[in-house]
Amino acid sequence: MDLYIIIVIQIYQIFVLKIHLYYSCYNMLQFWQNVKEELDYNLITQKDLAAAIGISYNTLQSWITKDRLPDAEQALKIAKELKTNVEYLVTGKNDPQKGIKQNLQDIIPKLNHLSNENLELIDVIAGRLR
Repeated sequence: MDLYIIIVIQIYQIFVLKIHLYYSCYNMLQFWQNVKEELDYNLITQKDLAAAIGISYNTLQSWITKDRLPDAEQALKIAKELKTNVEYLVTGKNDPQKGIKQNLQDIIPKLNHLSNENLELIDVIAGRLR
């Protein structure tokens, strides 16, 4: 009976480890997918992000291609540079820019109906707001 209990416990531990590994991999993929979306949204390149957080471009590329999560300090720097938070980058939930993004999605179809002259005017005004 003792051997049976030991085997069941070991099988349970392996099962728990596999679940943990699965969710860890999911979170890493989710993290980098969210980073890439925020880079696109903020018109920032990976090279610019690497420079802004004080690492080499090769280091950032290594993290992304090997699905390695950065340490907490680097994750905070990434989130700050992308004007978001670590929770959103890891989980995809509680995007602090969600309202702004929704407003932009509402505005873009309306821009398609404007004349070139009006679009140029909007571009000038937006340039001055930066």
